[in-house]
Amino acid sequence: MALRVGTLLAFIAGAALTATHGNERATCPTTNQGPSLLCADLIPTPDLIQVSGTLEIMPAPTPFGVSVTADGHPRQRLATTIANLPAASSLGDYTVFVAWAYSIALDSAVKLGVVTNGHTELGELHYNQFRILVSAEKSAVVAERTGRLVLRGTSPSARLMAHRDFSAPGAMPAANGDSGGKTSTMSHSGTAHFSSSGWTMPPMTPGMPTMPGMYMLQPSVSPFRAGAGIDVATLPRARPSTVAKLRDGDTLTLAARIVRRSIGGKTFTMYGFNGQYPGPL
Repeated sequence: MALRVGTLLAFIAGAALTATHGNERATCPTTNQGPSLLCADLIPTPDLIQVSGTLEIMPAPTPFGVSVTADGHPRQRLATTIANLPAASSLGDYTVFVAWAYSIALDSAVKLGVVTNGHTELGELHYNQFRILVSAEKSAVVAERTGRLVLRGTSPSARLMAHRDFSAPGAMPAANGDSGGKTSTMSHSGTAHFSSSGWTMPPMTPGMPTMPGMYMLQPSVSPFRAGAGIDVATLPRARPSTVAKLRDGDTLTLAARIVRRSIGGKTFTMYGFNGQYPGPL
């Protein structure tokens, strides 16, 4: 009976995915509790943004409650669903796409096998937390990854890790907006954006999703900006930096004051020591 349950779970995980050729994309299903724990999005490189993919993680059939190896490592069956992969030859001297599994630290590589558009079974993997890389390779028999990267992903089991260890960056929006900060509906792709709370959000590389748990997250306090509420025209202009030569025993007094500075045709307010340019600019 346990074998049938494992098979049923695998079927449900795969049936929830939607990936076909054309304009549709491969995406992981979501539940009332958030993103599925049996599926991970595969993120394409920026020059292949039309490609989409998912990695299905399914427990291996077992007559017991949990599928593990003799050493206690989880037995997981992996499968990919990919849409809109171009011909490997269109990317260079390549003939196939190959999936590889790595530890979170990107060591202990395991070759999973050739993947194509549509559904591909990859067999078992005995890692608890892992990363998946899909690369274009010259041959299906290569033993190491040497070709260009096409897709990447991280197992859902790594979501409990720090953001810096999960992915750089990943592909999962925050499950909710209560993480010590406020949420915003702004986009972060390509350009900086301003929110109603006053925070300027840094731009993201176009086509690259934000880190998991960080999307739309803002600090819970109001931002501090030098010179806020002050007429910029009343501020002194910053002067170029000068070199102060001191002898042993001399004292240099530094006074930080707000100045105005024109950079690229725009006027900014900033702090300057003794009215001089802050920093090397």
